[in-house]
Amino acid sequence: MNILVKTRSGSLALVLLTSASSAGFPYYSLEWHPSGSAEPSRYFIWQSELPWLCRSFAVLAMRLDFSRFRADGLYPLLAQLGPSGGPMWFAQIQGGGANLTLRRYRDIWKDQEGEKNHTRYLIFDSLGKFPLQLRLPAAFVHSEALGDFARQCLAALDQEVQRLEGAFSLPPQLRNERSSEAFFQRVAVRVPVKDDFRRLLAFPGMPVEQVEVSALHEPALVAALRACEQSRTPEEVSAELGQVLDGRALFELLAWTQRYAPEVLRTGYILTPVEQRKIVAVKDLKVYAADPLLSALQPTLPEPVPGPDRPVQPPQCTEQQLLAARKRALSTASLSTAFGQAALPSTEWAQTINHFLRPPTALNIYRWRIFQLMTLAASLACNLPGGLDNEPLLELQRLALLTHDVTHLFAEDGGDDIHKHTEAACHQWRDLLQGRAQPMYLGVLPKRGEKTSAPARRGRR
Repeated sequence: MNILVKTRSGSLALVLLTSASSAGFPYYSLEWHPSGSAEPSRYFIWQSELPWLCRSFAVLAMRLDFSRFRADGLYPLLAQLGPSGGPMWFAQIQGGGANLTLRRYRDIWKDQEGEKNHTRYLIFDSLGKFPLQLRLPAAFVHSEALGDFARQCLAALDQEVQRLEGAFSLPPQLRNERSSEAFFQRVAVRVPVKDDFRRLLAFPGMPVEQVEVSALHEPALVAALRACEQSRTPEEVSAELGQVLDGRALFELLAWTQRYAPEVLRTGYILTPVEQRKIVAVKDLKVYAADPLLSALQPTLPEPVPGPDRPVQPPQCTEQQLLAARKRALSTASLSTAFGQAALPSTEWAQTINHFLRPPTALNIYRWRIFQLMTLAASLACNLPGGLDNEPLLELQRLALLTHDVTHLFAEDGGDDIHKHTEAACHQWRDLLQGRAQPMYLGVLPKRGEKTSAPARRGRR
């Protein structure tokens, strides 16, 4: 998978490297070579991140508008963050110039003196072992080159699916699957990695020799969530799924950060760590049918604003389920929003929702990173509304769940600064519903002992 696009301002390439990562997997180099420069800037992409990266290029080529961002700063656009960090796209405005910037955030659990502690953070550190930042100038982004690069990336993913289909014997319904993303979610493989064998999901660039293949009847994430309707460890989920995926693969698929992932919320499941290495996923669509915005998790509602007359349709529910919730008096009123008429839960059902979604004590160890995720979600929801799949309601639900969890996890020792920061995120939720939210820059991700009020407007680094 090697892609190259050239313009007057420079060239952008995605290259499959010949060497493997330290874990034994193939990986890629995203390289920007400015015109007149001797050396390109490089950013490494792991095999599990490639489908997200290709889709993000397509979304940014269609929807990014630098003119929305007036003040200098870093404006988060799209992110794929797991427990150990991950890539994030920013609109970077500095001194009247603009760049599309890709940064990698990493997990860290050391203080400034290098001592290990039990509070873990996501940080951007430009001095990391691998290239952690790449900038694309606005001239390249505004040209047709970014869209051309995105189309080539998606076409290359499709070709990679065709290569694997040609090598494996798959059911006809899976061979006819048009989405490369769906393919990589529904094909499990037993593949040699270093001196061992792993059972995990198929991935771009994988070898096809000595490989056993299993076709899943549904996306792996949905199957894994269904298997967690009772509290289970990843190894127990693996056994429930017939060992088609090993415990390490499921540990990554069901990481605690997935509680806030739009792809998990879309299923209607709530993913909850209940103790060390044990998780449970509970599905109750009545929650979303009676409360599409998860308004029960907010301290106050926004004022009504003129909006469409149609009801707000959550991605988790059908119209019939919304009507059934109204008939059962689970929802008794509506709120006029910029998205339409949103159902509001009854007082009793709102209390049930709040209790059902209350974060467990097992999340306390992650609470500072949850606080950081809330900070990011407030920006992501308004800087590129709808995120990767253009579903703004999922962004609103995610922000509501994050603010709710932060409120509970810091209830006893949060301090005024955390309370004010959480209220600001809740206020952003209300502004989004009213169609009044403005782009938000990000200076630093807050950490314990640092001020969590509005960060400085920094577009540098």
